[in-house]
Amino acid sequence: MNTPVDRGHHPDSPSSLQSSEACPHFQNRSGDSAASLAGTLQHKAIETKDFSILNDDEDQIKAVERCLRVEQDRIDFLEAAGFEVEVLREIYLPVCPLELSPPDETGRRWEGLTGGYPDDLIVGRSDRGALGIILDWKCGKMLVTPTKSNLQGMSYALASLQKFPELDEVMVQFYHPYIEEETLMPEYTHTFSRGDMEQMELTIRRVVNRKHLASKEGWDGSLPPVAHTSLCIWCANLALCPAASKLASLAVTKFERLEVPAEIRPAYITDVDSMRKAHQLTGLLEAYAKSVRSRIKDMVLTEGISIPGLKLVTKSDRKITSIAAVREVALAHGISRAEFESCLSMTLGSIEKLVKDKAVKGTGALAVRTLTSALNDVGATKKGKPYSYLVDDKEEEAIDV
Repeated sequence: MNTPVDRGHHPDSPSSLQSSEACPHFQNRSGDSAASLAGTLQHKAIETKDFSILNDDEDQIKAVERCLRVEQDRIDFLEAAGFEVEVLREIYLPVCPLELSPPDETGRRWEGLTGGYPDDLIVGRSDRGALGIILDWKCGKMLVTPTKSNLQGMSYALASLQKFPELDEVMVQFYHPYIEEETLMPEYTHTFSRGDMEQMELTIRRVVNRKHLASKEGWDGSLPPVAHTSLCIWCANLALCPAASKLASLAVTKFERLEVPAEIRPAYITDVDSMRKAHQLTGLLEAYAKSVRSRIKDMVLTEGISIPGLKLVTKSDRKITSIAAVREVALAHGISRAEFESCLSMTLGSIEKLVKDKAVKGTGALAVRTLTSALNDVGATKKGKPYSYLVDDKEEEAIDV
């Protein structure tokens, strides 16, 4: 896949203003995601009409085609109205171009109070006046702020009116090709006029100045941070922000903090506070041990890994199908009727242990195997589904329970 070239961004870029309005401490996280890279490629394909960079992705190709249709519709509209049309793509439009931004992370100072690159600026000129149309493609799966209140669109419109004094109006249209597939949403098209310029500049300047003041004063300044769940997850300040921490704390109050007692040797845990802490710790350790054993067994079974000192044992549980048959076989193997009755609330493993304990020394394992064979022969037991577990190589194989 082709990697788009990063042309940089004004530190107070138009696309960031809506976030800064919501919280003056917002700082966008750096780095590209797969979605942002895909969006950049689609923008480039619209600009160049080169579909090959989309790697035959059908959804992306259709989205680009929709954007190109919207662009052509706007060009056709101006031409039908008698305008001479000029299409300017990806040009830098600064708001209040005589001002310079604070240095960005590279030390560069950008032209303008804010400034950015609209996807299309279509200028129509005639002897009756001039009209501008800004088109900006939103290739994500979420709707942006409607155009009339959208600070990015407002910035592009104001910058266009400042750059081209002949323009009387600038119509700004945001288009979501993955959402507005058939019907255009009217709230994403709005016309800004030259008479709106002072109000537009005031609105934009207020947001930028609040952002700078928040950065200068810090968390405890006159502009406290404001938590918004859908915004905070994209903020580079998330880990340090007190407002986000307060919001997150509501979700963790049900969990008690884990504490390790000063003394962990069981015989020396005597005070009640240490007992409470130790009891909480054992639950975590039991869960950890279970998870570790499961993970190791899975690696041995699915990936054929051999672990020195451990061996894999496969067994099957057995179920009693006839208590009368089990009793008959058990009595024949030296268990008294009273002893058998005492085993009825126990497992087959318990019966096997009794047989093993009553056998002549050194023949316990043989006695258990003989019992198991006899039970199988008369149909008193049957095997369940097999299961596996790991044991120490030096450990005597456990009795199946």
